[in-house]
Amino acid sequence: MARDFGIASISGVAIANVGKRSAVSKANIWDISGQQREQSLFRTLSVDGALTYTQGKNSASFIVGGENARVFFPYTFNVANTNYQFVFNISGLRANGWICAISRSADFANDIIDGVNIGSSDGNKSIVVNSSSLRERSVYIGIWNDPNFGNRDRIDVSNLLVNIV
Repeated sequence: MARDFGIASISGVAIANVGKRSAVSKANIWDISGQQREQSLFRTLSVDGALTYTQGKNSASFIVGGENARVFFPYTFNVANTNYQFVFNISGLRANGWICAISRSADFANDIIDGVNIGSSDGNKSIVVNSSSLRERSVYIGIWNDPNFGNRDRIDVSNLLVNIV
């Protein structure tokens, strides 16, 4: 019977003793080239209000700010009642206006299907939004600064992954 084994060592160092490889934390190492372990639904993100943007192999990191700012991607395979999970680390959050959302339009402002507030604390986040009974195949998925909160602050998001759970 064949068995799969994980990575035992990197450059001769036992994997248990490796903290990072090429700035990618051990928990996200897929292979010795440093590719993220989990695949994400997006390959690139569209940005409106991004001050910086770095695309990883399967993740993205960015700083975004301003009222109605957003970082998002179109997804053309939506099915009713699908849970989309956002996993990321965040810092610089100063207000409650930032949400993880699914929208019918790229501007997010009038067509939010579901949105979950990121909260006011920095750190690792895992947030799930649901497509509800929406039968539209094409949606936009992203992080949005809801202008109803009057929030002009910026956030620093690192290692964003979006998956179906």
